[in-house]
Amino acid sequence: MVGKNECPKVSVIVPVFNVQNYLEECLDSIVSQTLREIEIICVDDGSTDRSAEILQRYAQRDTRVKLIHKPNRGYGHTINMGIRYATGKYIGIVESDDFIRADMFEVLWEKAEKHSLDFIKSDFKYFTGEKSNRITERVMTCPRLGWYYRIWNASKEPKLLEANLMNVTGIYRLDFLRKYDIKLNETPGAAFQDTGFWFQVFIFADRMMFIPHAFYYIRRDNPHSSVWNPEQILKISAEYQFVYNYLSALPEKYKLFSPYLFKKRISAYLFSFSNTSIETKKMFMPLFSREISEAENKKEISEPLFDRGTLSFMREVKLWENNKQIPYYRPSRFPWIRFYDCIKENGSFYTFKHLLIKLKLIKKVFE
Repeated sequence: MVGKNECPKVSVIVPVFNVQNYLEECLDSIVSQTLREIEIICVDDGSTDRSAEILQRYAQRDTRVKLIHKPNRGYGHTINMGIRYATGKYIGIVESDDFIRADMFEVLWEKAEKHSLDFIKSDFKYFTGEKSNRITERVMTCPRLGWYYRIWNASKEPKLLEANLMNVTGIYRLDFLRKYDIKLNETPGAAFQDTGFWFQVFIFADRMMFIPHAFYYIRRDNPHSSVWNPEQILKISAEYQFVYNYLSALPEKYKLFSPYLFKKRISAYLFSFSNTSIETKKMFMPLFSREISEAENKKEISEPLFDRGTLSFMREVKLWENNKQIPYYRPSRFPWIRFYDCIKENGSFYTFKHLLIKLKLIKKVFE
């Protein structure tokens, strides 16, 4: 427990909105952390179900649980309020429909303290189903094994921006966030604010680390989660525009990071294109075409960062105004070139894993 005159080692921010079916498992996983010196800041974003009642019950049982109730203002505003009221040396975020392993914050805190890190992130697992019938799949935060267990400086290694942007898998030093006024996008209706937060912490970090432990479990069967909505592709575009506007005010960092940010943007669009309707694709194409042309004019596109299929896809997108043809990502017809491109784009672990799936030696769990 935290003494009266001691600050918590980690402030755990839990954004809450209508999650009565999942909230108890989430909170149980946090209050049972082996690192006891934590505060748990639950920010209720105007829930209309039993979430507030559940939060009150946990607050009465555990003095580390702090409650904030506010009108509905969205995810970005909710996390920012948690950061504002945090008193710990580090902050972590746990989504209220997810859960975490019991030693997550202890391991991350020990590494962060030992190496004086601005932030540290870990791997995670996707899951569906309930406790008695749960399916999980591990996801690596880094596309390359050599990125783990090393202390990195973002300005010296901008390629690390390609690491997974899930912010919930790590902890971040609070005075570092406040020094650079790092916040989430609070635009009403915004989504995928992980993007903006990850980019801000990345470009300012002098000391960061990734570790290959999967502490965090992300639910994939919550129908209210933004990743399930095919129309979210337009909100992805808006979030990346928020990041670009932020970066434009920092000329040196813009020059260094904009090609890597553009690659991240295109990767997000390609993923969304494969999971959305024809109608949504048509609605998005004029914006997509314009963004690629603007990036080309600003010299933000570094072709060596992309595989052949992606470059071909972008060229076809630019032709939209002339032919109104929806482009499709086309990998090379030569297997060895596809293999090389996949390693270049996604790293060796992802490539070999999906090769085994293609050969039917292992089964793909989540699409």
